[in-house]
Amino acid sequence: MLRIVLPFILTLMLAGIINDHVPASFTASTQPAQPITWQIETVDAPRHFTRLRDRTLRVDSAGKPHLAFGGDALYYAYADRTGWRIEIVDNSPGVGEYAALALDQDNQPHIGYYDWLNGALKYARYTTSGWQVMTVDDTTHTGQYPALALDRNGHPHIAYYDWTNGALRYARWDGQGWLLQTIDRVNDAGVAVTLSLDAADRPHISFFATATATLQHALWTGGAWRMQTIDRNAGQFLSQALDRNGHPHLAYYDSTNADLKYAFWDGARWIIQVVDEADITGWYVTLALDTLDHPHISYYDVSQSRVRYVFWNGVAWQFQTVITAMNDIRALSLVLDLANQPQLSFFTEHGWQQNALWYARLSSGFWQIELVEQSGQVGRYASLALDSAERPHLAYYNITSGSLAYAAWKDTYWVTQVVDQAPRVGQFAHLALDRADQPHIAYYDAANADLKYARWHDNQWEQQRVDSYGRTGEYAALALDSNNWPHIAYYDASNGDLLYAYWSGRRWQIRTVDAGGDVGQYATLALDRFDVPRVAYYDATNSDLKFARWNGNGWRIETVDAEGDVGQYATLALDSAGHPHIAYYDAINGDLKLARWDGNGWRIETVAAEGNVGQYATLALDKADRPHIAYYDVTNGALQYTFWNDAGWVQYTVDTNEQVGIDASIVLDRANRPHIGYHGAIRGDLNYAHTRDGMLLPPISIPTAAPVSSSTSEPTSTLTTPARPISP
Repeated sequence: MLRIVLPFILTLMLAGIINDHVPASFTASTQPAQPITWQIETVDAPRHFTRLRDRTLRVDSAGKPHLAFGGDALYYAYADRTGWRIEIVDNSPGVGEYAALALDQDNQPHIGYYDWLNGALKYARYTTSGWQVMTVDDTTHTGQYPALALDRNGHPHIAYYDWTNGALRYARWDGQGWLLQTIDRVNDAGVAVTLSLDAADRPHISFFATATATLQHALWTGGAWRMQTIDRNAGQFLSQALDRNGHPHLAYYDSTNADLKYAFWDGARWIIQVVDEADITGWYVTLALDTLDHPHISYYDVSQSRVRYVFWNGVAWQFQTVITAMNDIRALSLVLDLANQPQLSFFTEHGWQQNALWYARLSSGFWQIELVEQSGQVGRYASLALDSAERPHLAYYNITSGSLAYAAWKDTYWVTQVVDQAPRVGQFAHLALDRADQPHIAYYDAANADLKYARWHDNQWEQQRVDSYGRTGEYAALALDSNNWPHIAYYDASNGDLLYAYWSGRRWQIRTVDAGGDVGQYATLALDRFDVPRVAYYDATNSDLKFARWNGNGWRIETVDAEGDVGQYATLALDSAGHPHIAYYDAINGDLKLARWDGNGWRIETVAAEGNVGQYATLALDKADRPHIAYYDVTNGALQYTFWNDAGWVQYTVDTNEQVGIDASIVLDRANRPHIGYHGAIRGDLNYAHTRDGMLLPPISIPTAAPVSSSTSEPTSTLTTPARPISP
């Protein structure tokens, strides 16, 4: 989704640099801000979906899975070698419930679905020009429970429920328009409905008639519908498939006996079997036939809270348990690939904010299960990088799934991947790209309280546990050296220490940087051109901003700012001379501050002071070493951006859409244009903002502020070997 934010211009004046170290005569002139058009995209957002059926999943001719689902919009997902790719098919509010998916001979998707806001049946198909969406039937409150099938010409046929009239309806596309019929308007039919087309394109529709509590089958003979009663007090959960002779096979739930049943037409009569009669079983049943016309069935065993899979081997039913201890299953969808191997999707419901869609496949006798999508919150701890083609890449934490995620722009669309899906991993994610544009991510494993590192290698994600001593790894900050080897600064919460880890080429080397009190929160790391590390961080014991650099024998530590409570949300960048610049938050005054080393001392100034500003600060320097800072404005719930422009700070409001700007991450491209990744707290999404306009900056000018004396301690360590080596 794309949002264009029109220019909103606000110019700040620098008047009165804090700390009383700046001469009273110093003032920064106000500079008019040139208009900037911000282009804002939603990279990843919690997709709210519900009311899935047994028609969610299909496989293409290569055996690859495809899924359709929706609720707040209609979504289409398919798996490629990099993971699940999810597209928005129809972003109209309130569409996508009961989505039914079919693939044509070219593996192109067709979807029938319900628009609850307008009470209408809709249909979408993918063409060379993109998704085409049609309204099939807009009679009030019609279109629930659609079942979709494609004929030999690729034309869609849809059976569905008309809630207003309690009727079963049927629609088909004849190449020119939709032809609509009512099959049953007497028996409140169609709450459970299935549709299949035989070799002559005749529709077979099985359905549950609520008024008579019967399972019915309807066949179009060319001039009329031929109706049959299959079973009584059965069919509330129902799935259908046709064999090679065009005979229907049904799996369904018997509500009288709480059993799973199976029925098929042998050409003369219906044959019915009880497949599973253990307690309450057979909910959300889904059926597929293999190449021998043997039935394969998946269903939910309510009594045991488990998903079961059963198939007929020609002699007897064979049972397997797919997953246990799942009491929130709401829908199953089973398909077989060309090798007769089962693939399954299922839906779990914890409320609108926490629903999840899962995919499972049988491999070497074991069910492998993965999360496709989950509603809730995404985009925390956003970390942005641009590759050599200036395409954005983002690492972030998916709060709802508790996983580390990664998104990359592929010129026309975003591709998202799950990097590490162990429970509660991905907090404090920090991304860096190597010279080959391959991603590396440092992050925190909250479940095990460890520091972890992941990189993309040989077309897959590799993870390593870097440090697992106590609770360690929060505030991870990553940089890559000239060998593309990772260096990470991070916080050891167990001891209140600042630690530093780097890859030596063979193993991880770990050093203690600062152990004087509770230090190391909000760690931020940069390497100079000689790969020498510099770290800025917060001293919680003294409420100070501190800075450490490696001098070859030990760490030299300085207190940069000690006025009040300063140093949270520290962000560090090195200029062309290797001098550090640090943006950070003044918690006492609610201000954004900047400190820079001029070669003789630290120069400190207040950048923004109106309201409570400066949390989640992120800093980048342009080619002229001018600072650019994005930060969160708590007072207005907005993402702000400011840069130094010769004589003053120029400020822009980037986004004001419901508490946005948390976990901001800024990068400048070769034209000095800002790119910002950030989280929206209310919508729970991950956003990306960049400008279409070049930044017309004047020639280089350095912010002027009097130097502030800083305390310098002696090197705290003379370690030349790792304090705590850990093998990968």
